[in-house]
Amino acid sequence: MAGNTFQVKSCLNRDLILENLDFTHGRPASAIPTNPRFISEFLAEVDCGLLLDIGHAQVSAWHLGYEFTDYLKSLPLDRVVELHVHAPRCLPGQGLIDEHLPLRPKDHDLIRWLIEHTPVQTISLEYGGAKEFQGDPERNSKAALYEQLVQLRTLLDRA
Repeated sequence: MAGNTFQVKSCLNRDLILENLDFTHGRPASAIPTNPRFISEFLAEVDCGLLLDIGHAQVSAWHLGYEFTDYLKSLPLDRVVELHVHAPRCLPGQGLIDEHLPLRPKDHDLIRWLIEHTPVQTISLEYGGAKEFQGDPERNSKAALYEQLVQLRTLLDRA
């Protein structure tokens, strides 16, 4: 995997940032690339930044049995360049899954903390989803999107 990353960096002649994955229910092998130690060691080896997806981190922490703050602090936060922000969903029999739901107050607190404790340069709101969710008001509400953008702007203005 590192060899492919080096090849891409060489071809592009640019720095890369790599996104943390989320643990996938029913796929035990996903425990390896979502392990904070693996993420830290891999990013150090290939000298890449981290695109920290907070929904993915919450899902992975839950499935790997970490307290979320312990999981988060185990990641290479000094390499965070970009944040993807959204909320996961808890489903019976599956636990937390990546759903790109509206941000919650605790997500705003987390974003604020990450702005203060990482060298983050970019924040991307991930809300909504694929075409099959267009009728789902929890996933594709223009009002909810607008409200989240206003809340993020307010949070950033205060940072």
